[in-house]
Amino acid sequence: TYLVSLFLKELGLQDSCLHLRNRFYWNFKDAPLDKIISDPDQFMEKQALRESLMLVKPGEFCLAHLEYTAESVESLDRSNCRHIFLVRNLRDALVSHMRFIEDKRRLSRPGPWSAEKDSKKKFAGYMKNVGCAYLRGFSRQLNWIDHSGVLVTKYEGLVGDFGSKTQLSTIAKLLNFAMVPISAEEALNILNAQALGRPTRTYSGSPSNVLDYWSEEAENIFIDHLGLSANQRLGYE
Repeated sequence: TYLVSLFLKELGLQDSCLHLRNRFYWNFKDAPLDKIISDPDQFMEKQALRESLMLVKPGEFCLAHLEYTAESVESLDRSNCRHIFLVRNLRDALVSHMRFIEDKRRLSRPGPWSAEKDSKKKFAGYMKNVGCAYLRGFSRQLNWIDHSGVLVTKYEGLVGDFGSKTQLSTIAKLLNFAMVPISAEEALNILNAQALGRPTRTYSGSPSNVLDYWSEEAENIFIDHLGLSANQRLGYE
């Protein structure tokens, strides 16, 4: 999410610095990155989506993790905004999320599972305590992939994991949707030089390797909490 935010900003779009949820939002405008990372909730305000969307000015973009509800659909339709739904293989997303919440720069500390030295046992502990809730939360967002007018964008396609042809095609669709009048090749150069590997709220310093963390125990939890079926609906295995 924050990689795409940085990419859009480097493409010349105006960042509102808002991150919306259905019933609250964060306003990171003018906040130093270290303070955002260490204690993001100091920037949180409680407000329904229909009201927080009004804080996004014409020409700006915002970030969001929104449950698919009648109210959120109505709010987005009324705001006349363009909606990019960024998705990623859920196994990779879960590992990335674990690394995010155990980041030692954060003031809030995760549970005892984070002290486990064995990476696979640690991840299994995360799945039992946090990952299952993550999957429940994602399940409430999943239906955006079928909503009319939403541009579904795969993270792997954007960063080149699916090859250069798919990467350029993914970027071209994003540029067209966001009405950015440059070529996909030029935008790819911007992505490589000014976004990938750059510090953001969620960047942990290196890509996550799911094989370092995944286990049969983790897979069973993944299946039991409908991660596999959601992943397949997204077009992953």
